[in-house]
Amino acid sequence: MFQLEPPSPTREAVTARTKLLLATLLFILVASFSLGVAFLVRADYRRTLDEADLQLNHIAELLQTNVESSLSISNIQIWNALDRVAQLPLRDADWVDETYGALLRGVVQQVEQIDSLVLIDRRGTVIWASVGQLVGVDLSDRQYFQRALNLTRGQYAIGVPIASRGTDRRVTPIAWPILNREGVILGVAASALGEDYFAELLSSTGFQSDMIIEMVTENGDVAFSAPKEARDLSVSVLSASRQIPSLDLTVTVSRSREAILLGQLERSVAFVTVSVLLFATALGIAIHSQLKSFKLAESLYRTERGNRRIQAAQKEFDAIFQNVADGIVVFGDDRSMRRANKKARDLLDASNAEEASSKLMELIPWKTELGGEPRNYKLNMNRDAGKGEPMHIQARAMSLELNGMNFVYCVLSDITSQERLTSARDSFITSINHELRTPLTSLAGALDMLEGRFGEQLPNGAGKLVDMAARNADRLLMLVNDILTLQAIDQQQLHFKLEQLSVSDALAEALSTNTGYGMGAGVKLVLEQVDQQAYFMADRMRLQQVFSNIISNAVKYSPKGGEVRIGASIDEGSVSFWVSDRGPGIPESARGRLFQRFTAPVHGQGVQATGTGLGLAITKELVKRQDGKIALVSKPIDDHPSDHGSTFYVIFSTVAHNKTPEEQTA
Repeated sequence: MFQLEPPSPTREAVTARTKLLLATLLFILVASFSLGVAFLVRADYRRTLDEADLQLNHIAELLQTNVESSLSISNIQIWNALDRVAQLPLRDADWVDETYGALLRGVVQQVEQIDSLVLIDRRGTVIWASVGQLVGVDLSDRQYFQRALNLTRGQYAIGVPIASRGTDRRVTPIAWPILNREGVILGVAASALGEDYFAELLSSTGFQSDMIIEMVTENGDVAFSAPKEARDLSVSVLSASRQIPSLDLTVTVSRSREAILLGQLERSVAFVTVSVLLFATALGIAIHSQLKSFKLAESLYRTERGNRRIQAAQKEFDAIFQNVADGIVVFGDDRSMRRANKKARDLLDASNAEEASSKLMELIPWKTELGGEPRNYKLNMNRDAGKGEPMHIQARAMSLELNGMNFVYCVLSDITSQERLTSARDSFITSINHELRTPLTSLAGALDMLEGRFGEQLPNGAGKLVDMAARNADRLLMLVNDILTLQAIDQQQLHFKLEQLSVSDALAEALSTNTGYGMGAGVKLVLEQVDQQAYFMADRMRLQQVFSNIISNAVKYSPKGGEVRIGASIDEGSVSFWVSDRGPGIPESARGRLFQRFTAPVHGQGVQATGTGLGLAITKELVKRQDGKIALVSKPIDDHPSDHGSTFYVIFSTVAHNKTPEEQTA
């Protein structure tokens, strides 16, 4: 690894001291600003509470003045009327109504403070009322009546607040003595101060909706409150009180601290926000100016250090690039860049990158075939005389675009040894074809003839041996055929003759071909007819090979006396052939390797059927080569005891039917 030069200790020390000094100054400024803002917010808090206290006292005093002045005016108006009533002794209700009814009703209309009036004789019985249902009611036990009997001219008595019978509103009784000229009490006139009266007086004071107004008597009875709901005693409030001696009432005006301080909180938030923004802006400008000098001072140092890093990285890359195990060649389409490592130059027998790039450009069609996806090419390089067999190289090439320029990136691998192994494998398989397949075919045929012609004459033990030998010969022959089929697939030597086939014809042929195999195993093949006709493209022989492989597997795993059902479903644009059995099913853990070659058994001993382990791998390749798909749906017996089994699907795209000459003639 290439190491960078260590940074200068002196430069680091100077930078650290400067940053420490700047941080200290910044801390002092922020602390001073924070203390100043806190002091101003605290002063505004105290000022807000003082203003609220003054406001509450003002409203309480104003309400007191309004009540007293209002009652003074109403008292004069009522005493004027009572002086006229007191000129004659009070008689019964009819006489009072006939003599003074118009006068008293006029007083009720003129005096805004009251909305009703009653006259009570000295015994406490109502002898006249603006509200008719009160006549005859005994009020001698009322406190205000008893107090009014002891008053002189110009005075009035206030009673305990009560709830009105008709409206359920709270009213405060008020009473005046009726005195003749000699000062003798003839009776008492009574009325009530209702909540509407106090509410009207309150509206002229300019109180706020979140304030709480209460008028309370000496014994704690509430004459008036606004709002009517009971105050939450847990809420902290500021209060101001005033006495109304003439009514023996105490006026209390309250407001919650939360409501009072809400405006102060909004002002404080706005003030702090603006202050912080202005302070941060000024501080940011100062810091920016200070740091700008640091950046300018360090700019050259960073540039120098960056150059050293680039040089070190370049050396590391060159070391890796030149010594990697595979050959790498990079060249531009305009010949602007050509790079080749040592391994690539050795593989291409070139002395420099220019020569290696030129040789590779001649060997691969990089102008016409390369795109964004990598492509593989096999190159055969003839060695100089005396250096042995030709060298086989695999070139993996792809086109790249960088900064608006196109490049070709190639990785070269020496696959001479792999090609040698592949050739040896092909030779071995060819030997199997010639040296093993022919004798096995002859041996299987001879055993079949022996069993067919002399089976009844052979002893029981000899017959079993001949039968076992025939089965094993067939099994070996099937294994050889499967290996040869896979070799043909791998070497692209398996040719397919695609033709237009009918769905119903393909199913009928599969049934007739495999019915005998099913009968030999005691399993019945059942064909479910398709509702409609459709056509698809496939190789007839290879298609039946696919069906035979799948059906034989289904038969092997079906119980004797069981059924294997085959059929097809036709959808828009595709046909799905299916083979379904009621066997033990395939475990979920084994489905991923089901189509692999020589896969391990998927079932345990006693359930697993004999085979080469190549049937489904060949089936998948045959379907794939015919542009089809294969799929599986299975229910293992362990998970579905009553509904187990497997269904294989082979799917092809449908095509429009082209009529044959015979069909056109018909």
